[in-house]
Amino acid sequence: MSSDMPDWLSELMPVSDEDEPLQKAAPASAGVRPLPPEATPAQRTRPPEAAPASVDLMDDLRSQVAAQETAPAVAPKKARSRSRYVAGGLLPWQAFFLSVLLFLDVAVIGLLFLVMLGRVVP
Repeated sequence: MSSDMPDWLSELMPVSDEDEPLQKAAPASAGVRPLPPEATPAQRTRPPEAAPASVDLMDDLRSQVAAQETAPAVAPKKARSRSRYVAGGLLPWQAFFLSVLLFLDVAVIGLLFLVMLGRVVP
């Protein structure tokens, strides 16, 4: 092994070809042919597509534009105005509910603090 390689890494390396796991070979009668080495993974997964002989891309584009012009124009949905929302994107009733809960938390904790100090006797 190389002297500049750490010991823990050299222990992970197989000593001989016998240490590597063997792969199952396909039977010769299965009719499986290996792909040529120059084939890319994309070429292996899909067959080559034949280009249509008489397709004019400009005619196709013109027909798409004509179809869009003749279609009835649909008005886009009106977005909600931001004025309906309070800070943080909350609706007014949600902000009110959170503020009431925050007030009750502060009031209860303050009351418990005064009871622990002995300033208020229940």
